Amino acid sequence: MARNRNYDIIRGVSIIMVICIHCMMPLKESLVAGSFSLSNWICAFYYALISAGVPMFFMLSGALLLNRQETCSMFYKKRFKRILIPFIIWSIIVYSLSAVLQPKENLLFYCKNFFTLFFTTGVNEAYWFVYMLCGFYLLTPLCKMVIPKIKHPGIGLLLFIGIYLVGFYISLIVPEANVGCRWLCYFCLYMVGYFCHQVQFKNLKYGWMGVFLILIAYTICSVYSVMYIPWTLIYSILLFICLNQISCSPSNDDAITMLSRNGYGIYLSHVIFCGILMRVPFYIQYVPLCVLPILTTTIVVGIEYVMMRVIEKIGLNRYLC
Repeated sequence: MARNRNYDIIRGVSIIMVICIHCMMPLKESLVAGSFSLSNWICAFYYALISAGVPMFFMLSGALLLNRQETCSMFYKKRFKRILIPFIIWSIIVYSLSAVLQPKENLLFYCKNFFTLFFTTGVNEAYWFVYMLCGFYLLTPLCKMVIPKIKHPGIGLLLFIGIYLVGFYISLIVPEANVGCRWLCYFCLYMVGYFCHQVQFKNLKYGWMGVFLILIAYTICSVYSVMYIPWTLIYSILLFICLNQISCSPSNDDAITMLSRNGYGIYLSHVIFCGILMRVPFYIQYVPLCVLPILTTTIVVGIEYVMMRVIEKIGLNRYLC
């Protein structure tokens, strides 16, 4: 079965964005609140540019899974097997490596701490995505019952964008509701993905112009701390539709396809290499902070590409990706 090349591009772009998000901390920590320095502008642009990474992951999951015809038992068996085995293995690897850098404790302490983290927040803060996605998988059969009742993709798109906006503004007004609103917003993106993959621009160049203008507006609003406009939602939807509409021929062995088919394993493992690079003193000291996120992302993507090629070669991708 031929791969959907556009979905490979969306997933590949998303994973690069997510890696870059986790390389931004040194630059973010150097910023001065309320400043209009060049560093602040660059940081704001970076965050605007990569902000669609996680939303497009959820949207792509919705586009792929809500459109499949399969029984509930088959769906749960395939998806949770695909999600849980790599997650457990990488959680053990990531926790073991982080434990080496902590003060020495006995084995019982590390075992208890691992299980506590694994069944609550995750052994790494980036792993919240997996817990949320599993929650959406549980709801997917119910979502498939609702979707046929929405006759036009435009109506579905507007409906879930509207619900997203409700969650977005409630989180601004009532900060205590932020966690619940965050779940609601990402669930809406999961649903929006299904409807978005059916939408196209009549002229794609206008779509890309929209993406560019949104990036500029997002950057300016970030510098001036204007937080009441849902730029991430607008940008993510426009970028998703544009990437899904690119004319391209199928390929099974180029870099973007390899990153896509191993995207889950890369998501789970990239935190190791980001963490290692951020602990190298001369690297942080001598690389300009404005260049650091791009350089670190490039290095990590290169390492992941080589590692995933090796994993595929020795046949471990079914367990690690």
